[in-house]
Amino acid sequence: MTLFVVLCVITPDLDQNSVMRCIKSILGDVSEYKSYKIIIGRNGCISSSLINELKGIEMVHMVDVSDNMMNLSYALNFLIDYSEKIYKPDLYFRMDPDDLWCKGRINNQMLIMDGNKNIDILGGGAIFIDESSNELYASVDEILPKQFQSKLIISSCMIHPTVVFRSRCFRELGLRYDDTLIRGQDWGLWRSAQSKNAVIYKDSKPVIYYKFTYSAWCRRFGFGVNKDNFIKSINAVFEYRKFHYIFPVLAVFIFKSIPFFKMHIFYDMYVKMKRKNTE
Repeated sequence: MTLFVVLCVITPDLDQNSVMRCIKSILGDVSEYKSYKIIIGRNGCISSSLINELKGIEMVHMVDVSDNMMNLSYALNFLIDYSEKIYKPDLYFRMDPDDLWCKGRINNQMLIMDGNKNIDILGGGAIFIDESSNELYASVDEILPKQFQSKLIISSCMIHPTVVFRSRCFRELGLRYDDTLIRGQDWGLWRSAQSKNAVIYKDSKPVIYYKFTYSAWCRRFGFGVNKDNFIKSINAVFEYRKFHYIFPVLAVFIFKSIPFFKMHIFYDMYVKMKRKNTE
């Protein structure tokens, strides 16, 4: 029987109700399976109420990453190393604790992985939602393994909580997230995987409801980041030559002079454009 783990990292800024909705959406889909664990990394000082609620769930395994909030790459690498030591799973599923797991995700992605032993990393589609869980638009494009190299030049191609890794990615290929990066860690991992001849495929079927709020959009395009992180993003363009960084950096230069309260106009335009493209 396939043993799998679901990796989540929780931080102090997350709402307890959102986290519990996420965990319940996972449990509601994987209930027929017995050989799994939801590995939740505590990254920072989390409320005792949330920790106690999570510890009360049998299939959840809480792992203390750090009392001081570390970057996401560090936390994920910590959970990967911990899972390799304790569980040695066959598959790793990524999930963000403020998103929702689509019903049928586990069967859909397990079927693909079981039927295609050559696939090392599998991504899926996503339905973008706002704070009130209203659907905004969907990302449902399929990307074949042979298409990834060219598409990765300008995009990360896959939404990270949709991804499944075969264990050999971490055990044999030695892949890990680059914890020196402030942004684009997933993009960096896909590129590293390609350099080691890992096979990556993105299926079109939605597997998560991906929370894409106004504040998340601002962070994606560089607004609200502190000076140190902004400088690190600039440096990354030149040091790593990663085109993935160019767009948020350019956005900052173009829009920094616009009053922050007016940025919602651009968020609404972005959502409308994406919705139109997927209709």
